[in-house]
Amino acid sequence: MDLKKAFDTVDHNILLYKLYNYKIKGIIYDWFRSYLCNRRQYTCIGPNCTEIAYINLGALLLLIYVNDIVLPLIWRIKIYIYRAVPRENIKLFADDTNLFIFDGDSDQLTQRANNCLKDLDNWFKSNKLTLNLYKTYMVFSPRRIFSIKLLLNNVEIEKAHTCEYLGDQMTS
Repeated sequence: MDLKKAFDTVDHNILLYKLYNYKIKGIIYDWFRSYLCNRRQYTCIGPNCTEIAYINLGALLLLIYVNDIVLPLIWRIKIYIYRAVPRENIKLFADDTNLFIFDGDSDQLTQRANNCLKDLDNWFKSNKLTLNLYKTYMVFSPRRIFSIKLLLNNVEIEKAHTCEYLGDQMTS
């Protein structure tokens, strides 16, 4: 699953809350807060200066932001939040979230995949992130071709035929 403009849409208040939950406190927490709150920069070479721009989030902070999608439990705003899809295998890499679901029955695979997609979409929405529905799923099957139909908010998601995973091109 690919996130739309992940680096640009991270909510800094949520990120600061997550940093605090990871026990980043004191001077280090204050540094992150200073870095994230309306930090602007510009560059000058001699008399020529660029426009003032807000600093975008780095890859490490994005990973911290999305890391709790796979953690077993977090105490958040007086309620317990469990990992987004507790019985499935999620792998994170930069702004890509990869969910691997295995099942020998295409109907069960379809149901599990749709349930996971709904749960992940809820997690993404609660963290103010948006899935890119045009780069969302592939089916790999060594023995037979599975026909599955993925829906999110009553919109059918088109199956991709190629994708990149950790920089490698994969084809279904």
